[in-house]
Amino acid sequence: MRHALAAVLAALTLAACGERASQEAPSTIVVYVHEHAQQLRFAEMLAEFTAESGIAVTPRYGSSRELTDAVIGKTDSPRADVLLTSNAADIWRAGYEGALRPLPEAVLRGVPEVLRDPDGAWVATIVRTPTLIAAEGVALDGVASYADLAAPAMAGRLCIASSQLPANRALIAMLIESERARPAERIVRGWVRNLARPPYAGDSDLLAAVYAGDCEIGLVASGAGIGNLLQASLPGPYIGIDGVGVARHAGNPEGAHRFVEWIVAKQSLGLSGRYFTMHVGVAGYRDAEARLLAERAGYR
Repeated sequence: MRHALAAVLAALTLAACGERASQEAPSTIVVYVHEHAQQLRFAEMLAEFTAESGIAVTPRYGSSRELTDAVIGKTDSPRADVLLTSNAADIWRAGYEGALRPLPEAVLRGVPEVLRDPDGAWVATIVRTPTLIAAEGVALDGVASYADLAAPAMAGRLCIASSQLPANRALIAMLIESERARPAERIVRGWVRNLARPPYAGDSDLLAAVYAGDCEIGLVASGAGIGNLLQASLPGPYIGIDGVGVARHAGNPEGAHRFVEWIVAKQSLGLSGRYFTMHVGVAGYRDAEARLLAERAGYR
């Protein structure tokens, strides 16, 4: 009996030690993050989060669409705790397909309603506004709207990047929402008629063309990397975002929620002070319409 009691006490002691060790050991989360984040000092941010929270982060970089598909299809390996996308369409898809779990109220209340999922599955972390740029010596007078870019006066002067880019489809989706489908299509057809060059693969190629003088006027997804080019923002509720949510099948949901709360506080500074009139989810639920409109308009 005495030996049996000693064995039980020893087992309890070992279990307690193991429990303390597991509590003291830093937890880990796996973050699926779009590849463009590597250019935004993301590794430094992860290190800062770990230093503040004690939670280690294992990032997996890849295309926003492929990572989203993996989380939706539960083919993600290692299993994702957090999904960070480069656009509204992908984070919206993840929420729509039930691949994300609701975020805590502490996260949601810090983000304007138009920049978060109505069901609380995701929020925006970064907001970008399309920006008009001009080559040296070119004025932007007379361009006050996206419709003005479709005017005959712009013939042979305009350059844009491909409609395959989520940011450009988001712009089309928001035009559909604000102008309705037919007027939006007329605008996009006008852009295509006015192109100086076929659509570029990405904004970096477009910026290079404007710097080189191959394009007088260009439309890029954000003001990043523009340098000393003349630039202007057009009126309207048209924006692009990075979106973040916690995976439905997260192995460490508590750590994931802490990360999302931290990154929202880190990156969303000033969002509440800006005025947005259209919900960013439009870019998600109208994405298929935007694809079809671009195809009909000849916008590749």
